[in-house]
Amino acid sequence: MAKINFKPTAPLTGWLEYLLKGTMLEPPVLRLRLRPIDQYDIIDATIQDGELRAGRTLAAAAEKSVAEWDLEDQDGKPIAVTDENKETYLRPILGEQLKDKPAGLLLGIQIVRDARARENFLKN
Repeated sequence: MAKINFKPTAPLTGWLEYLLKGTMLEPPVLRLRLRPIDQYDIIDATIQDGELRAGRTLAAAAEKSVAEWDLEDQDGKPIAVTDENKETYLRPILGEQLKDKPAGLLLGIQIVRDARARENFLKN
């Protein structure tokens, strides 16, 4: 009989902060809670119409993983986390560079990395 060699995980991360170089957010800090994603989430969207779509795949995986955020509109009203709002508000900033990471690392790539990192979901 096989023994499980991993610990159960929580359905969401704690709050993760992303420091952005761009000016699309004021202040330029995005706080998110993520759902876990795995390689299947990424593979499913990789090939479309016989072509590799890596950028679209990463953006779709990043959007899928976001469960909560602290975004608000210019009047200070919280923006609900919906698929439509993810496309409207999150998608444009996925290509922003991160301030506290190696040069050129984009927000969308880091979100996918964090959503795939099992240690971000381990229960205490």
